[in-house]
Amino acid sequence: MERLHDACGVVGIYAHENDESIDVRHYLTLALTALQHRGQESAGMAVYDSKGKIVHRVGMGKVREVFSDTGNKLPQTRCGIGHVRYSTTGSSCVENAGPFVVGQEHSYEAIAVAHNGNLVNGPALREQLPQELLSSTTDSEAIALLLLYAEGETLRERMIATFPLLRGAYSLVILAAGKLYAMRDPWAMRPLCMGRIGEHWVVASESCALDRIGATFV
Repeated sequence: MERLHDACGVVGIYAHENDESIDVRHYLTLALTALQHRGQESAGMAVYDSKGKIVHRVGMGKVREVFSDTGNKLPQTRCGIGHVRYSTTGSSCVENAGPFVVGQEHSYEAIAVAHNGNLVNGPALREQLPQELLSSTTDSEAIALLLLYAEGETLRERMIATFPLLRGAYSLVILAAGKLYAMRDPWAMRPLCMGRIGEHWVVASESCALDRIGATFV
C-alpha cells in the first residue's frame, strides 16, 4: 500500500479593498508557516499589485528562510496565494517551486497557480502544450498553461474546457483576472478548507493555517 504523503500546502487570501487592518503578505507568511509540515523544499507567493498585475517570488528552503521579510518585498496587496512544496512529480529545484505564473508576470492576462496533488495524466497533458513554454517538470505548470491557452474567450470558459481534462487528485488556488479562485477535484481527495477574517476570505490546505491567522473556519 502506498504511504500517505502530505504533498504540498496552499493558501489564498482575498481582502476587501480600502481595509488596512490586514496585511495580506504577512498573513500569507503566517499561514504558510502553519502549513510548513506539508512541504519543506520550497516556498512561494504570488500577489496582485496596486494596478492588478501579478507579482511573485519563490525560493528554496522553508518559509521563514524564503520570506524572512514576511513578504514585505512584494507589493502591498489585497489578494494573494502561497505554496509550500513537497515534490511528488518533478525534481527539487527552484524551477519547480510554486506558485507558477504564466502569460508573462506583470501582465493583466497572467495566471498564477498553486497546486497540491497529482495528475495521473500529467505527462500526456504536457505533451499537448508547446514544449518551448515549459520551464519546469510539474503538473502545476501544465494546469496553468492549459488555463491560459484553452479554447474560450473568458477565463470561465477556459476553466470549463480545462478542468474535465484533469485526472487525479488536486486542490488549486488561482490568481487570474483580478480575482482569487479555489477548487479541488470532484472526489475531494486533497484537502481544502475555507474561512473568514471579518469580511475577508481565506482558503487553505488545513484549518491550522486559519487558526494561525485568527480566521474563523467556515
